[in-house]
Amino acid sequence: MNSTTTKAVILLAIGCSFFGFLGIFTRHFNALGFDPIMISLLRTAVMTAVILPFLLIFNKGALRIGLKGMLLILMFSVFKLISDILFFFALGNTPLSLATMLQMTSPYYVLILSFFLFKEAITPRKIAAMIIAFIGCTLLTGGVFSDGSATAEGIIMALISGLTLGIYMLGGTVSYSKGYDPAAYLLYSALFGTLMVLPFIDYGLIADTVTDLGEWPYILGLGIVASFIPLYLEAWAVKYLLPTTISVVALMEIVSATVIGALVFGEILSVQNALGIGLVLSSILFINAGIFHGFRKYAEKHPEALSVLDYMYNIPDILKKKPHHRSSNARYRSESTSVI
Repeated sequence: MNSTTTKAVILLAIGCSFFGFLGIFTRHFNALGFDPIMISLLRTAVMTAVILPFLLIFNKGALRIGLKGMLLILMFSVFKLISDILFFFALGNTPLSLATMLQMTSPYYVLILSFFLFKEAITPRKIAAMIIAFIGCTLLTGGVFSDGSATAEGIIMALISGLTLGIYMLGGTVSYSKGYDPAAYLLYSALFGTLMVLPFIDYGLIADTVTDLGEWPYILGLGIVASFIPLYLEAWAVKYLLPTTISVVALMEIVSATVIGALVFGEILSVQNALGIGLVLSSILFINAGIFHGFRKYAEKHPEALSVLDYMYNIPDILKKKPHHRSSNARYRSESTSVI
């Protein structure tokens, strides 16, 4: 596997696992009387306050994206806000487990939209990985086995939430393809998200919270640990990974949330949950497995390039072995990282 691609997948998986901490901070602010819109404000405001000074000091040029760039990011920010609002509605009309599973249909929308927007191939490997991931998410959330009641409106809203979330994730790739820095995409998305929810918040409760020093560990935990870190790594990953791969790796959020729920809140981690975790992790590994074969095929055709890369990066032996051919007439389809 290309060492840069490997690092991107690993860092993205670690970053998305940080989303699992959201439950800790969300439950804390819920207890204080915050509604989901106000919690969203805390997240986006802290992210804006963290990213803006960083770019002003180290990469001021990334901030200059022009009016077209602003409008592009604003459009995708609206999709993110719609996704959150519809998901919050679904939570009130659909069991939590089912709503979560339905929102996690976003990778399927990403797969289809990527085909039309970026000409990303829909390969059997990707389809299989998503089926495995969907089964794993079902086992993790207990979605199809839920005993709670669900309204048709709640189910529809959760599905649309998954669609709009997928569009927002694709926005990172579109933005990067236009030459905009991923950090700028994240900054302006957070800024626009903050501005859009300002008319709907309780300013008195916000003021009481931010002036209480004891609340700042939770505010920073929500805005940095559970928001900035995973979202930044998700935005950064568009430099090295295709949208479909990013969307599947992002399912680490469900795995992390399940484990943290068991460790922090004493929620039961059943055999069904453990099997679901295994399937989600397997889908992430499976969708990237073709990179190995693609690299070996390239090395077979370009031994001189392999020698240079081996000298520079000390390539593992497994990547230098030629693929095993069953017969001299066997034909193998050439794969590359561009279709993973």
